[in-house]
Amino acid sequence: MSKYAVTLDPGIDGTGIVVWKVERKDYWVPVEWSNVNPDPRIGDAARLELITNRVIDVILEYGGMSIETVYCEKPRFEDSARGRVASRDESLTKLAMATGALAGAFFASGIDFELLPVVEWKGQLSKKMVWKRCLAARPELADMQITSHCQDAIGIGLYKQGTLHPKQKRNCKR
Repeated sequence: MSKYAVTLDPGIDGTGIVVWKVERKDYWVPVEWSNVNPDPRIGDAARLELITNRVIDVILEYGGMSIETVYCEKPRFEDSARGRVASRDESLTKLAMATGALAGAFFASGIDFELLPVVEWKGQLSKKMVWKRCLAARPELADMQITSHCQDAIGIGLYKQGTLHPKQKRNCKR
């Protein structure tokens, strides 16, 4: 039976979900990816339901127990101007709500769920630079039309495979 891993870039406004077929511990192949972008005009609870329902679809499609682990970006307050704005406008609270809803869906299915701090897998790199490093590590990703939150979910997956290291210099043009 095939084994899978799932990587998530959570958010109430958009969540990236990538399902990987685990070929070896250090080599996974993305087999499905999607951005769940609920309508911002609906309430928070309705958006969480849409995101959670998509995750439940993934669990059902890939057979639950064949998903070994889920890796998800961990919400964290950053003591910076941007972090304080996120705290004031409830972005951090909503991110924590989305992460909790996702974790609950996987925990209810008996699937391991691991939170990864941003500073661990991404460091201080911008989303654009992380994606460039992803493409340098796995050029075939360029043909897959992966956008937005799924790019970070791909980065998390490559990090867990030992391919992407935030402090390692790559041959990427800025």
